[in-house]
Amino acid sequence: MLVCAQCRRAEPPPPPPVAVEPPHKVDIPDPIPHVDTADLEKWLDDAGEERNQWLRVERIETGAEGGWITGGLVEGNRIEIETRDVEQFVMDLSAIPIDWTRRAVLRIDNSTSQLTRKHHPMVRLRRTPSGGWSTVKE
Repeated sequence: MLVCAQCRRAEPPPPPPVAVEPPHKVDIPDPIPHVDTADLEKWLDDAGEERNQWLRVERIETGAEGGWITGGLVEGNRIEIETRDVEQFVMDLSAIPIDWTRRAVLRIDNSTSQLTRKHHPMVRLRRTPSGGWSTVKE
């Protein structure tokens, strides 16, 4: 057997260089400014937009920094409303095209009830201790 002193074991070639992408810049939006609940009406009025104010927050839950409400008329006579940290709100039903000859459904925070003509034109609702909503007499 012949051994060569200059023979070496073959080493694998180095891996090809990998292109590294620079990190992408991510735009972080400015935080939403805090709106004091005492200034809520003023803030809404100062927005300068013509809008339908058929749905209005009247009272934010105690201890909450703020709250919101959104809603709309969907599927004909169905009103769907979502709230966050709202204790009381009012709806102006005269500003919504409801067909009172048909059943009118009100869905607030995934709880469904029926609206009747006696609720027309304004209905004020307050959150109950159990988390539901009940009408409030003015």
